[in-house]
Amino acid sequence: MIEVDEIDDLISLNCVSTLQWIPLLDTGEILVAANGHCSSFRYSTDLQEFLRSLAEGNRVDVSKLQAVDPRESETLSVVTALACWGAI
Repeated sequence: MIEVDEIDDLISLNCVSTLQWIPLLDTGEILVAANGHCSSFRYSTDLQEFLRSLAEGNRVDVSKLQAVDPRESETLSVVTALACWGAI
């Protein structure tokens, strides 16, 4: 398992990876998929914006995320999953 501190501060989606997600607002979840993997996370508009930015090819600075805020902690969980899946 990859730890968050092993991931570069600036991340971007690998050119061979496809990132997909679908919000499930009735359950408060967002399904995130990449490289044949899929997982469910707690939905937030911040997380959806983060995913949109990655999918558009932007580099995202994850060093600014503070694990104190539960929404940002969820984003870090997604970053860890994407790294484990080889998507970033």
